Parts: sequence; C-alpha cells; structure tokens
Amino acid sequence: MIYLDYCATTPMSDYVKDVYVTVASQFYGNPNSLHDVGYEASNILEQCKRQIANLLHIDPAGIFFTGSASEANFLTIVSLALAHRRKGRHLITTKCEHPSVLSTFRYLESQQFDVSYVPVNSYGQVSVDALMETIREDTILVSIAHSQSVLGTIQSLETFAEPLVTYDILFHSDCTQSIGKVDVPIRLLHSLTMSGHKINGPKGIGLAYIDPAIQWEPFLSGVTQQSGFRQGTVDIPSVAAFTAAIEESFQHRTAYDQHITKLHHQFKEKMMEWPMILEGHPSNRLKHHFGLRLHGMEGQFVMLEANRAGFAISTGTACSSSHHEPDPVFAAIGRTKEEADQFFRVSFGISTTEQEFNAFIDFLQQLIDRKGEPM
Repeated sequence: MIYLDYCATTPMSDYVKDVYVTVASQFYGNPNSLHDVGYEASNILEQCKRQIANLLHIDPAGIFFTGSASEANFLTIVSLALAHRRKGRHLITTKCEHPSVLSTFRYLESQQFDVSYVPVNSYGQVSVDALMETIREDTILVSIAHSQSVLGTIQSLETFAEPLVTYDILFHSDCTQSIGKVDVPIRLLHSLTMSGHKINGPKGIGLAYIDPAIQWEPFLSGVTQQSGFRQGTVDIPSVAAFTAAIEESFQHRTAYDQHITKLHHQFKEKMMEWPMILEGHPSNRLKHHFGLRLHGMEGQFVMLEANRAGFAISTGTACSSSHHEPDPVFAAIGRTKEEADQFFRVSFGISTTEQEFNAFIDFLQQLIDRKGEPM
C-alpha cells in the first residue's frame, strides 16, 4: 500500500521510535514521584520543554502536554475563555476549523458564551475586514487555524495581529498541520496547539502553549499535574519522542521543502491536463496537500478505487470521516453538497518517493480515461 494520507497521520521515524524505546526502558518513573526515579522522569520532562521552547522560540513555562491536539484545543480555548469571561463572553472562530475546535465552541455556547463565525472567501481565507466587522466590545478571544486540514489553505495570521492587539483580544491558533512544515508566526500568538503524530511522532500526544503572561483558568479544579492544566500522569516516553519529532522536522526542513516542492509542481502540472479542481488557495497553501474534485465522480468512489489499486488517500479530515454529511468547510466556502461529495484529499511526506507518486498519477489518469468506471 502506497500511503498518501499524511494530513491524517504520519509514520513514526526510526529516530523517534528509538527515542521512545530508550526513554520507556530507562526513564519509566512518574514525574510527580519524590524519589530518584521520579526525579529522573521529571528532569526529562523539563529538558523536553526547554528543547521545544528553543525550537519554537516560546517560553517553556507555557508548555503543557495533552493526549492529543484535539484535547489541547479544548483545554486551551476553554481555559482562556473561563479566565477572561468577566471582560466579555464573545468569541470568534470560523466554520473551517478542525472538528475539535468547532465542538469546543459549541460547548462554550452551552456555557453562555456567544460565538461568532467570521465568514471566509472561496479559498477558506479570512480577510481583515471580515474579522473587524465581527469584533465587538465584548470580544475576548479569536481562534483561527494557521493552515486548514481539508483545504490546505494557509491563513495570513500576521494581518490579524495588529487589530487584535489594538482591541486587547486573545489570539489562539491550531497549528497542527503547520508546525515543522511551514513557517508559523508564533510570536504573534497568545496560544497555539499542535500534535505529535502529524510530524512523524507518536500518537496520543499533543501540545498546548499559553503565553505565561496570559491568565488562564483550569477546566477542572483540584488538578495537581502540569500546574492544573490537565489531570493524569504525563507520558514521558511520548513527550521525549514528540520532542525528537519536532527536532527532526526542523533539522530536515530544507530537504523536506525541496522534496515536497518537487512533487507538488510535478502533480500540479499534470492536473492541468485533467478535468480536476483544486480546492483551497492555489499558491498560499500547504505544498504537501492537494484537496481535489473530479467532475462527475464522488470522492468516496475515488478513494475506494485508489484503495483497491493500493493507494491510501482520504475524503477529508480523519476526525470526521465517519459522518455522512459533508464537512462544514464546504458550506462555508460556498460549495454545494454535490460538489462537497466530489472531494478527496491527497497528502504526501518526506518518505513519499517519486516512483510512488508517479504510480498514483498513472492511477488517476487511468481512472479519468475510464470516465469513472471501476478499474
């Protein structure tokens, strides 16, 4: 099976696996324990925080580890909203966010917060004017993902920073699809979230960052771990492996960019010969991501035919693929249900070879030549 679903998850690299096994074997203590074994685990945790902080240029005191980026999104956004609710209860996001972000805002609506969804253009981008029209006197937080998992569009977060600072509004971004792949303006954010398994790290580990200068309030009271941010023993082997994955992604960034750019241009040139539509922004996008539509073919059909031919692709974000209704992002960008049903996603990584990618291009050419008939 040729794997082309890197936006859903990525394989762990050999280096990351080695780090995980070493730490799991030698530093298995609970970092909250007071004996030497616990101290060793705690020391590993603090070293990982410092290493990540150096790579991302953030304060290690603001780093918290979670069970996933989805959990990190929930705890971060809720903790910030609770801490600043006396100032106001108005929150802003978009309909193009990850399901975990959208469900978090639905929860906050049930807690008497008022949520506005700023409109996006046909590429899924937010304009400064649209954001400014949505801001109110009681707005306390804006959450906009840096890059969109379904469309691949990258938001120009830099353009939002000045008005948000002017109105003293907190700025959060889900950077799960971006970290390690493209530059992220982290210095402009009050908080961000990311995941281990999107950058060749382990599953079951996420990261939340909140600038230590920003007040937050724990979702649960009486929690002693990680300054009360999240209950449960920290998974030290996963934290170490996650740290190794971030380190590796930064070390290999140049080679990654060169490889991904080559495959990106190769595929885009071929697309010009096909009756195919690229969703998302044509240039300001993740280069390893293609959100596509073939006229007259359902994305589910393309995905199943690809699977039969030995290629793993998707029809959208893996976190909502079990639902039969189209992702709300398509309604947000003005697509009909029929157009949304045509969507499929191809995403590749540093391990994807030119031979594998050419084989997939040949598969699509054959599918198009057969006019959608099963192969």
